[in-house]
Amino acid sequence: AAHTIKGCMRYFGAKSVYDRAAVLETAGRQHSLDHVEESLGDLQRELNVLVPHLVDYVQLGNGR
Repeated sequence: AAHTIKGCMRYFGAKSVYDRAAVLETAGRQHSLDHVEESLGDLQRELNVLVPHLVDYVQLGNGR
């Protein structure tokens, strides 16, 4: 899931969300749960900021 989020965020240029997802992806790849809860919270906070902007983008006809 972190890999998918990371890819989507790269498309939208959302670097801070991309970086948070990358941390989780790396943790998953390394089978490490150290600090995952904190990283997941960071990702959620970043997404809470970004998602309303994405919704506006879609509702306004993809920026037209």
